[in-house]
Amino acid sequence: MIKPRPQRCSARGGFITAWRKARLNEKIKNMEENQKILIDQLREVYEQRKARDPDYAYGDLSRDLGYAHTASLISQLFSSQSKYKITRRLEKAIQKEIENERSFNRVQATGVKKRFSFVETSNWQKFYEVAALCQANGEIGTFTGPPGSGKTRAILHYESRISNVIKVKAHVSFSPNDVLADYCEKLGLETKGSIHKKLMAIIGKVTDGNWLFVVDESEKLSAKAIDIIRNFNDEAEAGVLFVGTEDFKNKIIRMRYSYKYLYRRITVPAIIKKLDYEDSKQLIQTELPESPEVIYRMFYELSDDAGQLENLVFKSLMAAKNAGVEIDSDGFKDVIRQTSEALHERSRVA
Repeated sequence: MIKPRPQRCSARGGFITAWRKARLNEKIKNMEENQKILIDQLREVYEQRKARDPDYAYGDLSRDLGYAHTASLISQLFSSQSKYKITRRLEKAIQKEIENERSFNRVQATGVKKRFSFVETSNWQKFYEVAALCQANGEIGTFTGPPGSGKTRAILHYESRISNVIKVKAHVSFSPNDVLADYCEKLGLETKGSIHKKLMAIIGKVTDGNWLFVVDESEKLSAKAIDIIRNFNDEAEAGVLFVGTEDFKNKIIRMRYSYKYLYRRITVPAIIKKLDYEDSKQLIQTELPESPEVIYRMFYELSDDAGQLENLVFKSLMAAKNAGVEIDSDGFKDVIRQTSEALHERSRVA
């Protein structure tokens, strides 16, 4: 039997091994420091977005990074006790969001406005009536309409004016656990634990007082998630308002046999349509208060919804400024038309 040759160890070999270990430890230390800097920058991104939108939650940041809409990933990253290792994919996603936020801040610093000032349109007035009724009487309501009809802006304005309103935004992968985690975060409650534990914590928090739970983009909710939210009304007698497109209304109709108790509980259904000309004119007048009627009509006819209208108005104003065209001249009509064609072409290509 041949015996294995013993390993020889020289002083030089020991020195090389120690040197490699030192280099490795230094590399690990640098990686940990870089990760810490990256997480601190991501935390700044979250805080800036939270300042702009109080409803922005950990789940929203996770979704922006390209991961599941859940608070657990961001909670682990931001925890001082966490030893979470950032993968290369996650590192790239974080760097991209940091750069997106910097780009947004650079645009804001130029003073270029991109949003209409708030206007109490007919759709806003209808939303206010429905939301107030659900909140005051502890009802379940639906508020559905086409994209770009002002639903999200109405929610945000109502939330800024009225207390005890908690809003979350649904996502295609929004599970019942995600729903409860987002609401817990908004209420300052623990986001970990079982579905039952989180549900009981929320109900205990909102038992006293008139509360309203709002879900934006409700068409993305699963039947189980809808059923979980219904418990806020059953157990705490809080108002619930599902806001979304007509797809949500159709989903509720399809659920009427499997979830009869839920279908019967919706006592305040409301449907809105695309903003009409008078509403659209009011929005345009926040930027162009003294333009001729033909300009208002032109903007309205070239836009399919409020989002497109807003984009067309601000892009046209910017284009006119860059081209040195006065907004009260006939040349402004050409600018509007050319901007509309460019936006439609960009949308088609995308």
